[in-house]
Amino acid sequence: MTNLTQDVTLSVALFANDTTISSVYTPTMAGTYTLRATSGTLESNSVVVTVNAMPATSLTLTANHTTVVLGQSITLNAMNNLAQDVTPTATFFADNIAITGGAVYTPTAVGTYTLHATNESLKSNTVMITVIFDPSTNGTANVSNYVPVTVPICPALKAGDNGSGVTQTLTATVNKTGTYNISATANGVIFSSSGTFTNTGSQPVVLTATGTVSNSGDHIFSLNVTPGGVFSIYYMKDDELCFNGKIWKDKNVGATRVATAGNDTEAYGTYMTVSERSSACPSGFRIPTSSEILVFPNVNAAYFSPLRLPLTGSTYDCPTGTCVLNDPKHFITFVYRKDEFTDLLSVLGFDFYPNAAEEPADKVRVPVRCIKN
Repeated sequence: MTNLTQDVTLSVALFANDTTISSVYTPTMAGTYTLRATSGTLESNSVVVTVNAMPATSLTLTANHTTVVLGQSITLNAMNNLAQDVTPTATFFADNIAITGGAVYTPTAVGTYTLHATNESLKSNTVMITVIFDPSTNGTANVSNYVPVTVPICPALKAGDNGSGVTQTLTATVNKTGTYNISATANGVIFSSSGTFTNTGSQPVVLTATGTVSNSGDHIFSLNVTPGGVFSIYYMKDDELCFNGKIWKDKNVGATRVATAGNDTEAYGTYMTVSERSSACPSGFRIPTSSEILVFPNVNAAYFSPLRLPLTGSTYDCPTGTCVLNDPKHFITFVYRKDEFTDLLSVLGFDFYPNAAEEPADKVRVPVRCIKN
């Protein structure tokens, strides 16, 4: 408007902080703006306009993790609906208790937590956080590997036996010290151990069993951790026993009972040739080696041992039928070959007949006792 009261709006130049604007001006940012107009040599008075910031109406909370291992930190962020990061001025809460660490929250116990934030008069959405134990230990420690230590197969239990007290040792590769709670369950038996790793590196873990054995045979125990580990325990069948640290069948193949005397013919079993003996033992068992069977000073010691080896003697296929090589004065429950036979004779003092080592191996028949692989 000129001093002549003429409206010259459409013919003048308009400025906001010296930036050309149109006659309708909408500031895009909060602040102070000086407005003026020019027309030729004429310049208007200045008008100062203060633009206030648009108030935020909502607040959004986010977390970089929603499931963490105990001891792990969570980083929080607060943004308003104006795309402004207000994290530095926000207050964060876990279960309605202010977090002293600000935007970095480190839970101190396993469980579920409800987080929210406030900034000025605004309250954010809630974020649920789940805190778990380290899956490698079910505790606060961290382990990268478990290796079972080989333990003797004997003594071994049978189905129905109380498995409590049996132990299995593991070697754990510990990366971070802390607590652990490890177990493995199979066949009615639970192996478990809990405690604290105070050192890193290779550390022993002794699992102790509880429970009653359900079934015989090999059973695999898998650890309840990730990464896991497995170990196997063999539980004997009713017709098996432990002797000299190994599992044996309690009677000869084909025998109807455990020997009740050295000359108990029902305990002799089936007399077999070499070819027959090769498949005589059940799966998982084999014919013992000479060193495994020749551990007795005499035949009486063999019979009175846990194996109850009867004095079976042997037979020989001869042209006139089956010839008895000797009376049942000796036990023969091993497989022999021609290159072994002389040694066996000398060790046990056998004296079957002259030139025994030269007799065809597939003609001589002896009983068999089986041992577990």
